[in-house]
Amino acid sequence: MNSLELDPMNLERLRASYGECVEKFYAYLPDEVRSIFVNDAHYHRVRYLDLLSFRYGASVVELGSDKPFITHFLRELNASSKFHTISIDVPYSPHPVITLDIECEPFPFPDESMTDVIFTEVLEHLFRDPAFTIHQISRVLATGGRLVLTTPNACGYDVLVNLVHQTNPNGINRFYAAI
Repeated sequence: MNSLELDPMNLERLRASYGECVEKFYAYLPDEVRSIFVNDAHYHRVRYLDLLSFRYGASVVELGSDKPFITHFLRELNASSKFHTISIDVPYSPHPVITLDIECEPFPFPDESMTDVIFTEVLEHLFRDPAFTIHQISRVLATGGRLVLTTPNACGYDVLVNLVHQTNPNGINRFYAAI
């Protein structure tokens, strides 16, 4: 099997038993927070499975993740890839996390050292100018590398409420609220 290939059997097993995998994975969490993480994993099922279906290269950085389930299965399904997770707020991760403020602290990687950068559901949470973060992504991403970037659905509840109140749709973010 090519080093960038996923094991399709593992991905299909995960798809078929997603709910069970979520429950088993999050069994390590304290009772008072487990349901929050489990419910989130169920809510984002389609997006998570899409993210897990990519083939990742040799060196990957996952930015801003607070989802240990995704981090775990990214690593499981891409055993030949070296994963780095940067986050400022992952209170319960069974994997190493680099604690770093991605809006103002340089990423601790050499230029063009990452084959992939995963930046999902984070951009909208940046409270200062996101240009620094985008510059750091550009700096560490190798030529020909891939950026996986997603943002929330434009029809999300909070966006629609803001529109009804005739305020900025992304009013929770100070940078975008100033535009």
